[in-house]
Amino acid sequence: MPLTVPDLRIEQFNVEIAGPCNLQCVTCPQAKINGGRERDFRVMMTLEEFRKVLDDAYQYRPRDRAMCISLHGSGEPTLNRSLPEIIRYAKSKGDTYVSFFTHANNLTPALSQQVIAAGVNEVTVSLIGYNRETCNQSMVGGDFDRVMGHIRAFQEILREGNYPSSKINTRHLTLDFAKREWEVGEYRRNIIGPLGVEAEIWLQHNWDGRFVTLTSSREEMARERGLTRRSCGRPHANFLEVRAGGVNEHRLAVVACAIVLGRDSLGTLGHLDTQTIAEVVASSRYEELRRSHDEKEFNGTFCEGCDYLYPDLQEVLVWSNKPGRKVGQSQTARQLVYPEATPVTV
Repeated sequence: MPLTVPDLRIEQFNVEIAGPCNLQCVTCPQAKINGGRERDFRVMMTLEEFRKVLDDAYQYRPRDRAMCISLHGSGEPTLNRSLPEIIRYAKSKGDTYVSFFTHANNLTPALSQQVIAAGVNEVTVSLIGYNRETCNQSMVGGDFDRVMGHIRAFQEILREGNYPSSKINTRHLTLDFAKREWEVGEYRRNIIGPLGVEAEIWLQHNWDGRFVTLTSSREEMARERGLTRRSCGRPHANFLEVRAGGVNEHRLAVVACAIVLGRDSLGTLGHLDTQTIAEVVASSRYEELRRSHDEKEFNGTFCEGCDYLYPDLQEVLVWSNKPGRKVGQSQTARQLVYPEATPVTV
């Protein structure tokens, strides 16, 4: 049965406030060498649009804990000049935990001061590479030393201003599956240790089947263990992902998950410029997605080749010093664990 409004609950709300990115990372569909992103999705969300979607989503917030609002999707949020105001509005709602991912090249001390003062709870810096050379090669257009300096400046602002509710951490992807243990040592020696940050290191994923040559390790591990595909759990989780852009001149597309980057139009389930969240979540398009996961029938869907369909692979989280961090758990809404879909009786 389609989800009805009384059932609707949003614990994790991912809102992409910036569609474009100013780096060309070798593992990202945004990069031109990997096909780039559709033009209609390389747009900025306005402050007014953010207020609209958050006002709608907030009525479905959890009553017993903070609503986690992550200001990222697949673009670089620091490119949006309204970022501090967006954070401030999200925090004004009350009972919200506000975070964003960034490559941190634009996270200047001045901007750090503004987002901290606005009330941001968590900033996660994404780094691909385990030292200056590999980071600069993998994140083309970025500068490793600049990023390290920006993280240290952020930490200094936190110390001097006594902001106990804000923190900064890092997130890394391994470059070579066979050398992953050695890479963890290099990450810790060159980045994590010197900064003194909490961090997590993951195996790369295949962006719903398009980057198999880069990250076939998950598929290989699944075959070795005789695992079969099953739901990642996201279609049934208390989770919503909204893009800044949309299809056919629409804005504010609701998509299945962040992994549809590069072909957002295929993963679009509705648009919040003309629909409410309740209308999108109860739509036939969304119901088809949930049913495909219930019945484990992924062929012909945009989920078909995704290596997140092997949620039993705990090894994909290679290393973390975050207490209690585990696979299947939302990055920021730690209490949200993506459930396996319940099979439908046909």
